[in-house]
Amino acid sequence: MERVLIAVDRPDYRLDCGRRESLLSSPGDIIYFLPLAFSSDTFEGYASCLDLETTVHRIDLAGDIVERTDGFREFWRRELYRLANATVRGKPLVEWLHLARMDVSYWWLTLMAERNPLKSASLDRGFVAYTVTRFLERYDISLLILGIEEPVVRRYLEIWCRKRGTACRLLWNHRDRRRRRGRHGYPDLYFVAREALLGYGLRFLQWATAPKPRGDRRVRTCIVTYFPHFQESEAARGRYLDNYFGPLGKRFAPDTLVWLGLPVHKPGYAAGRLAWYRSAFRKQGHQIVLAHELLTPPAFLQVLGQYLRLAARGRQAWKELSGMGAAPVVALVGEDWKKSLLGWTLVENLFLFESFGNLFRKYPNLERILYPCEMQAWEKVLIAARNKHNPACKIIGYQHTFVPDMYLHYHPHPFELRDAGNGKHSLPLPDRLLVNSRASFDLLTDSGWDADLLAVVEALRYHHVRGYLDQGSREKRDQVVVLGSIVDRENQRLFRLVQEALDGMAGFELLIKPHPFRRVEQYLEPRVLRSNGWRVTDEPIDRCLAEAKVAVVGSSGAAVDALALGCRVLLVHFPDAINASVLRKVNSPAVWHVTSARELRAAVARALREYDPELQHQGMNLVRYLLALPENPESTELFYREIGGLGDGE
Repeated sequence: MERVLIAVDRPDYRLDCGRRESLLSSPGDIIYFLPLAFSSDTFEGYASCLDLETTVHRIDLAGDIVERTDGFREFWRRELYRLANATVRGKPLVEWLHLARMDVSYWWLTLMAERNPLKSASLDRGFVAYTVTRFLERYDISLLILGIEEPVVRRYLEIWCRKRGTACRLLWNHRDRRRRRGRHGYPDLYFVAREALLGYGLRFLQWATAPKPRGDRRVRTCIVTYFPHFQESEAARGRYLDNYFGPLGKRFAPDTLVWLGLPVHKPGYAAGRLAWYRSAFRKQGHQIVLAHELLTPPAFLQVLGQYLRLAARGRQAWKELSGMGAAPVVALVGEDWKKSLLGWTLVENLFLFESFGNLFRKYPNLERILYPCEMQAWEKVLIAARNKHNPACKIIGYQHTFVPDMYLHYHPHPFELRDAGNGKHSLPLPDRLLVNSRASFDLLTDSGWDADLLAVVEALRYHHVRGYLDQGSREKRDQVVVLGSIVDRENQRLFRLVQEALDGMAGFELLIKPHPFRRVEQYLEPRVLRSNGWRVTDEPIDRCLAEAKVAVVGSSGAAVDALALGCRVLLVHFPDAINASVLRKVNSPAVWHVTSARELRAAVARALREYDPELQHQGMNLVRYLLALPENPESTELFYREIGGLGDGE
C-alpha cells in the first residue's frame, strides 16, 4: 500500500480508467488530492471525473495559507542565499560574477537577488513547488502524480523527488514549447543578442541624437528616480510624472538636479508634461536630465565588451549549477537567470552604470543623492557608480510605499544584510533609508536590518490619505469595487475568481478599477460584464471608493486607500500565488480574508447586509498604524531633517 499525492493545477484535466490503473499501484492506496490554481469548490466534480470519490482525501489549502506563506518566505531566502554562495570553479557564485569595472558583484543586479514579484514569475512558481513538497513531507508520500502545466515547477519537483527517493509520474503527457536551446538548457546566443543587444543598440542610435546636458559644479543635490518601459499610453506615463514630482517638487533646494530614467520616445502627453516640468524647474534654477542624455558612443562599446564577458561567465556558471548535485532551486530561477545574464536586464544595468558614471563626472560636487527605495537592481547600480566615482557623496533612499513581509526584495537573508557594504562582493545599501511608519521600521529590523541605518519619517506618497481621514464618516451605498494589481498574473487570477463568484448576483453595483498602468479587459468576459451591468472605470481611486461599502483586492496597496475611505476590505488569497499585501496578517473586523469563489460570494453578500459605520473608524486606526501620517497634511519636517535640509522650509 502506497501513500499517493495527486497535485493538479487545472480543473479540466481528464483521466481515463486505463491511465488511472497504470498510475496507481493498487486499489488500497491512500490517495491525497491537492487542488492548485483553482477553487477548492470544484473538487467534487473533479474527483468524480477521476472516479476517486471513495478513496481520495482532499487537502484544503485555505486553512494554513498564512503559515504556508511564512514558511515559503524563509525557504526562498535560504535557497537563494545558498545559490549565491554555490561554488563555481572554486569561487562562490557571488564572487565569480564580480565586475571589476563596476566594482560590484553582478549577482546583486540579477532578478534572483532582487526577488521582485513584479518582474519575475519565479516567486509564484517557487510558492507552488514549496506547497507541493510541504505536503509530500507532511504525509510521507511515496508516489507523486503531477498534473501541473508549468514545466519549471515539474522540473523542480522531479529533481526534488529523485533526491528524496519518491516516485514521480505525470498525470498526462505534457509537451513543452521551448525556444531553441543549446546544452544545459541554455538559450542560443543569437536569440538573446537579437532580443537584448540589438534592441538596445537601435534605441541607442536614437539616444545618440539627444541633447547633452552641460556639467554644473554648483549642483550639490540630485534626485534620482527610474521608471521602467511601461507598455501603456503616454497619458499613463504623464500621470506617473505628476505623481512623482507632485510631493517633492514643492521644496527642492536651489540648483537641484533630477536624474529621470523615463524614456519618452514620441510626442504625447508624457512628453508634454516632461517639457512643462523642465521649463518650470529651469525658472527655479533646477535641472532635469534624462538617463539617455548622459550616454556616449564609447559607453555603448563599453557595454558591448562587458556584456560579452559577463554573458560568458553566466554560461559557465549555469553549466556548473545545472550539473549533477545541483540544488533543485536552479530549475525555478532558470528564466530569471537567462534574463539577468544574457537578456534585457543585463544590458539595461550596464547602460545604467555608464549613465550614472557620466552623471558623477559632469556634476563632480554632488554631496547627496535622494531616491525612492524599492531595493531594485537599478538602485544597486547607482550605489556601485557612487562607490567608484564619488565615494564622499551620501545616498539616501526613502521608502515611498509599504514594506510588507512578502516584498522579498526588502527582506534578503539575514547573513546578506549582516555583511552589507563591508566588501566588494557584499550587498550594496544606501547610507540611510527613510521608512514611512514604525510598523515598517519594526519589520525591517526583525528581518536583520541595522536600526542605525533606518529612520521613521512622514509617508510622502500617502499625504492624500490624511485628507481621507480628516473627512470623517461617509454615506455608503450598496457598491462593490474590485481593485486591480500592477502584476498581470494577479489580475488574471483575481478577475477570474470575481467572475466565478459574483456572476448572476444582484442587489449591488460593481465597479472594476484597474491599476493606472494595466489594462484588465483581456481578463474579463464581455458576456459577464454585459449581463451583470458591471463597469470598468478609470476614475480616481477616492471617487471610486467614496460611496462603496466593499473593496475586493489582492496584493494592491490601494487596500489602504479603501480602509481610509471606510470600505470593508475583502482580501483574496490564491492557492498558487503569494499574497504580498500589507494586510496579509491583519486580523480586524475591517479586513476579511477569502480563499475561494464560494467564500467571496458569501462575504460580499454578508458585508453589504451587515455594513456598520463603525468600520470607518476601525479602518482609519489601522491606516494610522501602517503609515506615519502627520497631523498637518503638508508637514514633512522629519523627512527634510533627515536629509539635511533639502527643502527651504514651509
